[in-house]
Amino acid sequence: MNRIGFLGGSDAAAAVGLSRWQPAYELWLEKTGQLVPKEERPQEVAERLEWGQELEEAIGRVYARRTGYKIRRRAQEAGVVHAQHPFLVAHVDFVVAGERRGMDSKNVGGIYYAQSEEWGEPGTDQVPTEIFLQCQHYLAVLEYDFWDVAALVGGNRLAIYTVPRDEGVIHDLVEGECEFWQMVKENRAPPLDYDHPKTLELLQRQHRDVRPVTVQALAELLPWCAVFEAAKA
Repeated sequence: MNRIGFLGGSDAAAAVGLSRWQPAYELWLEKTGQLVPKEERPQEVAERLEWGQELEEAIGRVYARRTGYKIRRRAQEAGVVHAQHPFLVAHVDFVVAGERRGMDSKNVGGIYYAQSEEWGEPGTDQVPTEIFLQCQHYLAVLEYDFWDVAALVGGNRLAIYTVPRDEGVIHDLVEGECEFWQMVKENRAPPLDYDHPKTLELLQRQHRDVRPVTVQALAELLPWCAVFEAAKA
């Protein structure tokens, strides 16, 4: 899927600078077509997509059975477009028939889930920030009241969370996404966050042709190198 022409739910946290996995600058490079794609083997991509779809369907079936909801797809390929901001698009997994509610399937590693403080008790809205904002993005676009997160944990446990519509969060999120998209339209880059853990990897991808250079330090600088190492220690 070509994701250049819109902001989807998985882009929401990065667009407002709240994603641990992607700086806003990287998302801006992607949306303006300036970032070299990550090198992936076609068979690996196909394998990931195939298993993602299979697990999504399986999670949906169990979710429907346990909740009693009837679920269906809604414009999954084309996406649902925000009524006022057409660049905000939602490619949702399922919507609940007869309800103002949707559902997103997640496949979550068991160790990560057990060790993470971001996943709260099932039934609450305590999910990681990126997922919470993804849900609020969907709620904003579809004008729904609730979004469920059905997380398959460790391949053998389904934990269901419910994120209610939060008008304050939606207002700030949509405003932030609009500001980000204006930068995309104007080809005006957001500031690069040098404290972000993914920034170094991003710069390495962006400047693949740059080779490391070793410079011989002057003799009078060597004592200061020792001071620097001692300070780090």
